[in-house]
Amino acid sequence: MHAPWTVVTLIFALVGASCADAARADDYPARPIRLVTSKERSPVVPHVPTIAESGFPGFDAIAWHGILAPARTPPAIIKKLNAEIAKALQDPETKALLVNQAMQTVGNTPEEFAAFIQKDIATWKAVATAAQVTVE
Repeated sequence: MHAPWTVVTLIFALVGASCADAARADDYPARPIRLVTSKERSPVVPHVPTIAESGFPGFDAIAWHGILAPARTPPAIIKKLNAEIAKALQDPETKALLVNQAMQTVGNTPEEFAAFIQKDIATWKAVATAAQVTVE
């Protein structure tokens, strides 16, 4: 894979280095960068600015987790699973566990999640195309 350095990839490298190695931050000669990559400030760390606020308007890149089922799972089972997962995400102990890992819960509908996934694929396809990422 060939990925030329652009402003966006450089920002990801800087943010990734500062977050992934926060425990060893004292080992680095530079001060770690503290920025949130979502378009809005995180309720987990509301004092930390976004990359968009720091001079890159429109920047929005988040890591996300979701639960998927096989393509031909009956709708009734999807509905039941979604209801139980949404209920679990409202449990105070579960919420606290996720917040302590800097995660925010969404718990939307299967249709909303499918639309989110499609939008995310389109976004990152556009980024890869603009950065001229190629598979070698």
